[in-house]
Parts: sequence; structure tokens; C-alpha cells
Amino acid sequence: MWTWEQGFPAFGTSPFGSEREVRLAGTLVAYSPHDSVRIARTGPAALFSPSRERTVYWSSVAQIDVPSGRNTLDGAASGLGGALGVALMFNLVGRAFGCNYSHNCPNVWRTTAQVALVTVPAGAVYGFFSTRWKRVY
Repeated sequence: MWTWEQGFPAFGTSPFGSEREVRLAGTLVAYSPHDSVRIARTGPAALFSPSRERTVYWSSVAQIDVPSGRNTLDGAASGLGGALGVALMFNLVGRAFGCNYSHNCPNVWRTTAQVALVTVPAGAVYGFFSTRWKRVY
């Protein structure tokens, strides 16, 4: 849930600070349709929070997101795109240093396949452990 509140980011809530957007992650505890939502904070931020539960009024809610599954395929596709980018950069640097004259320029597709052996699995693992969020409000 994204909400607006007064205060400085380093010092918590303050009436003298400007409005800032804050993201709260947790479990819904109580729901009042016309008034507010109560959230029990979870994750690393809950360990350092003075109170585990927090009430957010509907007037300050900016956005509500819910987890929408894993992101494995997008991570693998990003790894493939990164491999292609690295191969294109190798080819550009090789041509800048004169590989045209010695006729040993790197092949973009072969270099992409070699680099993709590392980047595609790494991207898939990163995508598996990251979560996609879907906006519901």
C-alpha cells in the first residue's frame, strides 16, 4: 500500500515536514469501508518499527498493490537482452580498436550465445526470487 504522510524520511512522522509517499507492506488486519484500513507490518521493516500495526485512512491512500506471482520468464528474457547488449558492446569496442583490418572481429551471435549461458540462468534465478506486483487500487 502506498500512502501519503507528513514528515522527514529519516526522522519519521513530523508536522513540519513536507508530504512524502510511503510504502507499507503487511497483512490486512481490519477493514472499514468508509474510514480506514489497519495493516500489520511484515518483513524487515517490521523489526525496526515501534508499532507492529498501523492504521491508514482512505484519504491518504495513493495506491494498493498485491503480489502477482513470480517473475522468472521476465528475468530470463532480461538475461538474454543483457547478453545481446554485452555482445554488441564487445563488437563495438573491437571495431573501434581496428579488428576490421586484422579480420578477427567477434561474432555478435556467437558471443551472445556464450554470454547467455551465464546471464539467462542468473536472470531466471533473480526473477524467481523477485515478486511482480499488480495494482488493484
